[in-house]
Amino acid sequence: MKSKKLPPAIFKRSRRLKRPPSVERDGIRSLLNRLQLIVPEAPKDRQLPQVQVIQHVINYICHLQDQVVQHPRFSKMKIPKEIAEALANQVQQERDPARTQTSEEPQPDTRPPS
Repeated sequence: MKSKKLPPAIFKRSRRLKRPPSVERDGIRSLLNRLQLIVPEAPKDRQLPQVQVIQHVINYICHLQDQVVQHPRFSKMKIPKEIAEALANQVQQERDPARTQTSEEPQPDTRPPS
């Protein structure tokens, strides 16, 4: 039986998949490992997939943001009112995801004139 020759594009792709990890990927992996060590909720005994490390980091940042908003000195801080309201709304939405966000601007009347 004659062996089938792979088209050049497929051959190149399969070679590309077998190449060793690049320096850039190694750098990203080492940074993710450092993040995993910094974030308290992430397990330290095993290496997590990149997506899970990033999710732990996001959860930790949200937790820290919540702590800042709840702090008694937060209301005394001199930050723009819009930013304070946006942070408070974001924390409220995270606590109650079923709550729908309402717009303060009136919606245009789309009914045809009578």
